[in-house]
Parts: sequence; structure tokens; C-alpha cells
Amino acid sequence: MRPEARPEGAPASPVARLLLVGALLATGGCAEPHRGPVQRPDKAGAPADPAQELAALERRAEGGIDPWPHYELALAHEERGDAERAIREYGKAINLLEPRTYTAPVFRLGVLHDRLGNLEAAARCFQEVVATVAGDSRRYRENPHYRLAAVGLRAVWEDLGQSDRRQDELAALRERFLRDFGGGDEEWAAPPPWRAAPPAADDRAPPDRQ
Repeated sequence: MRPEARPEGAPASPVARLLLVGALLATGGCAEPHRGPVQRPDKAGAPADPAQELAALERRAEGGIDPWPHYELALAHEERGDAERAIREYGKAINLLEPRTYTAPVFRLGVLHDRLGNLEAAARCFQEVVATVAGDSRRYRENPHYRLAAVGLRAVWEDLGQSDRRQDELAALRERFLRDFGGGDEEWAAPPPWRAAPPAADDRAPPDRQ
């Protein structure tokens, strides 16, 4: 089963992508508080066993070149509070994806880094998302990752004390947020939604190519 949308703005060269993913993975080793697994019913309608479900995801991801089992495994580890493994699996998914086609893995990795306090890594992820070129201009408004990553990047730069030296970049980002991404002034100024509560969206929906 394939998840939602992919990291946009990934470096075009394989070497550059490897360097980026390596840098993102290197900054995230601490685990966030355990939120507990999300119970999904099996075919008979009974709740799936979390351990069996995780083992099945690991078998699907092992040794394969399909990025989506790694993405699903990253989501499962994140749900269980194992941030270190989630970061590793998000990185594997990003590395296996065709550049500039999906936003979800790098966006979710950025959110996780931000919630863990890995601000530099979060900023790199959010920059990746907003830099991705969509094949259809409507996707900039339809895919919420663009708006959310822009808000996340603004907040991270503020937390890093970089707002003053990035005034021109922030002005350009805000312009894209309002014009291209379909955002509003109130949303732009608000804290990122994941800082108030865990992400509520089910990112296991089939992904849309950008």
C-alpha cells in the first residue's frame, strides 16, 4: 500500500541526495514520548496485533527498492514513540524515491525533527518541501504539505534566531505561501499545528505524484 505525497525539492544528483539524507539522519537520535499505536482492524474486523503488524511491515521493507514500505514502517515506529527508527526509515524512503515527486516522507521527517527539537534538520526538510516543483500548479494549493512546510520553516527560523538575516527569504516565502500555496495571513502567523498536537492526518492514503 502506498502512502501520500513525497519530499519535494530533493537534490537532483544521487550524491547530493545521499549527503542530504545523511545529514538529516545524523541529527535525530532521541526518542519522543510514546503515544501508543494506532489500532487498525484486520480483515475480520478485529484490531490488528501491533507486534504482528510491525513485523509484517519490516518483512515488506527488508531488502526491497520500493520506498513505501519504509515510509509505512517509519509511520509505525513514530506512532510507537521510536523516533530513532522512524527517522532511519523516513531516510530510506526518501533515498529510494525519484527526486521531486512526493512530499510526505520529507515533510513527516521535518515535523518529527521539529517536535524533537532538531531545528536545523527540520529546516532542511521544510526547505526541501517548499522547493519541490509540482507538475501541475494546482498541486501547490491542493497538497497541504506546501503550506504546512512554509509555516514550519518560518517558525524554525524564528526559533533559531535567524529571522533578521533571512528577511528577504521570509518575505519571498510568505509571498509564495499567500499566492501559490493558498494560505492566509492568520495561518502564516500561527504556530505550526503539530506543535500544539500530534499530526491527525492518516498519511497511509495512496500518494499523489506532484
